[in-house]
Amino acid sequence: DGLEKWFWPFLLAQNVSNLLYVALALFPGARAGGVGLVSAVITLEEFASGLGTAVLMVCLMRVCKREHKAAHFALLTALMSISFTFAGAVSGFLATALGYAGFFFVTFVATWPMMLLASKLSFRVDS
Repeated sequence: DGLEKWFWPFLLAQNVSNLLYVALALFPGARAGGVGLVSAVITLEEFASGLGTAVLMVCLMRVCKREHKAAHFALLTALMSISFTFAGAVSGFLATALGYAGFFFVTFVATWPMMLLASKLSFRVDS
């Protein structure tokens, strides 16, 4: 159905799924539900993450200028990689300092500036 229709549902699925981890951390009884419940949360979050990543990759491909598409896409994905590397380097320290519920809530809130920027995107295809 196209990027314009699925952009926000997929992006929100990716970001809101972090709140599932907040719920697991806040309600010890949920973890007592066993491996099945925790596995279901992880599976759902991974699926949602894949949806969000796919829609963001398509979006990146669309904003690249046609004559420099390969170079622009390489630079943009490199910038994404830097952010992943930085997040991976500090996430353990943040989780220790904030606790798991606080950490996953911060990861949810940290997506808001990106979503604000995404709301300004044009979904046109550059020809």
